[in-house]
Amino acid sequence: MPQPNEQFTNKRLDKSSSFRRRILRAVIVVIGVILLLLLIAFVLMKPFTVSEKTVSELEKGELIFADRIGRMFADYERGDLLVYEAYEADRAIKCAGRIAALPGERVSVTGGRIYIDGILLDESGYASFFPSDIECELRLGEKELLLLPDSREEIYSVADYVCGYSDIIGEIRFRVYPVNRLEVFK
Repeated sequence: MPQPNEQFTNKRLDKSSSFRRRILRAVIVVIGVILLLLLIAFVLMKPFTVSEKTVSELEKGELIFADRIGRMFADYERGDLLVYEAYEADRAIKCAGRIAALPGERVSVTGGRIYIDGILLDESGYASFFPSDIECELRLGEKELLLLPDSREEIYSVADYVCGYSDIIGEIRFRVYPVNRLEVFK
């Protein structure tokens, strides 16, 4: 038969081990959430700081996340915002651009406007016109996109903005900084 002091001691041990188990569960949950956020932030999504204003929705200095795996589940669409690597001299730079033309399409620029397979592309909601002296025509390959900035006054060659799928970092999904401009993109 247990002594009265032993019963009291056993109850205290049960309470302290229950408390330890609850603390351990809470720590495991917190670690799991942190690991999940790190997975999302640096494996599934790629952080990117906007270095110059290239598309109307983004400002210089903003922090955005680009979805690295979304293309596995759905194809890109005209108007999607992407982060991609462009090559300047001997170095790669990260840029943001909007899809103007899709793989296999014929692109022509005449009179400051862009035509896709002979049809005028309506970009009036976000893009400026090309300089009127630019004239070009090109056909995109099966794994190429035409990614253009919304501000086109400084474009001298449309061919410089043809991007292969291998150069695409991801589709822009979130703006997280500055906090007052938090946004989820399509």
